[in-house]
This record gives sequence, structure tokens and C-alpha cells, in this order.
Amino acid sequence: MAKKLGVFMGLLDDLMLVFLIAVLVGGVGYYIYIYMGSKK
Repeated sequence: MAKKLGVFMGLLDDLMLVFLIAVLVGGVGYYIYIYMGSKK
């Protein structure tokens, strides 16, 4: 049971990492989109 919980926590860590990267990339992309839009 404890081993299964450890695997689950590991998956949760991976998901959080992917989520954080997605938020960072999305934020930068959104900023660039606004920046390019305001230059025109």
C-alpha cells in the first residue's frame, strides 16, 4: 500500500512539473502575443 502511494506521489510531482512548465510557456507566449499586437 505504501509503495503504491509513493508511485502516486511521484506521478503527482510529474504532473505538477508539467503544469508549471505549461503555465510558464503559456504566460510567455501570451506576453509575446500582447507585445507583438501593441507594436502594430
